[in-house]
Amino acid sequence: MPIIVKDFTWTQTDHYICVHVPLHSAPSSAVDLFTSDEYFKASFESFFFECFPYESINSDESSATILSTKIIYELKKQNPEKWPQLEKILSKDEKKAIKAKAIVDTQEKLTKQAEDKRNNFYQAKRDAVSMSVEIDGQQRRKIDELREKEKIKALGDIEELKIDTKSTKFKKSKVMLAHYKKTYQQSDEDKVTEKDIPAVPMPRSYNGNQGVVEVEFTPRVLPTPSRESKEEEEIEWLSKQVQARRTAGFVSEDLRPEEKNPDYILFKGKKFMEHKNYLGAISAFSFGIELSPNLVDFYILRSQAHYLIGNHHKCVQDCSTAIDLMKPEVYANLSQRTECIHRRGMALFKLGLKRQAADEVKAAIALQPSPELTRDLYEILDSPEYVEKEHETKGLKEIHH
Repeated sequence: MPIIVKDFTWTQTDHYICVHVPLHSAPSSAVDLFTSDEYFKASFESFFFECFPYESINSDESSATILSTKIIYELKKQNPEKWPQLEKILSKDEKKAIKAKAIVDTQEKLTKQAEDKRNNFYQAKRDAVSMSVEIDGQQRRKIDELREKEKIKALGDIEELKIDTKSTKFKKSKVMLAHYKKTYQQSDEDKVTEKDIPAVPMPRSYNGNQGVVEVEFTPRVLPTPSRESKEEEEIEWLSKQVQARRTAGFVSEDLRPEEKNPDYILFKGKKFMEHKNYLGAISAFSFGIELSPNLVDFYILRSQAHYLIGNHHKCVQDCSTAIDLMKPEVYANLSQRTECIHRRGMALFKLGLKRQAADEVKAAIALQPSPELTRDLYEILDSPEYVEKEHETKGLKEIHH
């Protein structure tokens, strides 16, 4: 049976209750606390303390501080008033009922907090995706506006060129007339008039569409002209290519317009990863990057798919891009940064770059230690190539000294 702590002290104000519970030489690391609006307790080694407060307290705005010799409770009252005593006078059954209710209420409260935290996290990710799509849309609109301006400017330059051409032809006619007048001024009979000068022919004009030749070409998939190709062989070749792409698991042309959404593409790629269709996943994530190039999840998941099929160079590239996008470095992206640095290190290890790989895994451990990271670091450090390289480096240093 535990020893009930009764030598505690307490003080109060209109708004707060302060309770001091001695630890009786028990280590502070062994203290277990529980606090609710109707009940709070502490257990440590063979000692036990519990209290049923006289009135309800606000557990959300209360605190408990564990010192080396005692526990200090600072409990806020629900109603600001003086209490005649610290605890209620209750029977065993009433105490048991209050304890059970406090446990249930606390579990429901913690469950709701976890659910709210999870919903807030996913909402933040959805907001980030929407913002990324909006930014991409704004950039596309700006590009379209610049293209339209350049088009209008180019059309204006063409009109100016037409006007300049007409003006030049007119000036040439005047010059020719002046030349003839100067040359043939000997007699009135030899004088040249404007009628005698050959006129510059004007461009031919047509009414309506008369004289306009419209040329239409047969639609072609391949860049060769139809007369140089064999239709049956082409159809067979294109069918084989389409079938090969469908076998990989993802064809962006098959998507409906409403499915060309980064969230849907991300979901599709994850499904491919679950079924170990890594080529299909890479295709899906690559298409997602085309839609939203700043969404870091596409690069992280594509690097994982590249690593699993042995594309270690591409894995390193995707991990580096993802790390660059995760700025600023905050707690919300800590796990993802650790994952990318760790995967980049293991990809470098597979490529034979043992020293760089060890540095990457050490950096990942410094961010978020775990047994898996430690195990991978030992694997790199114990590899024969790494040990031999370390001996060479040590020998060079000794020779230098």
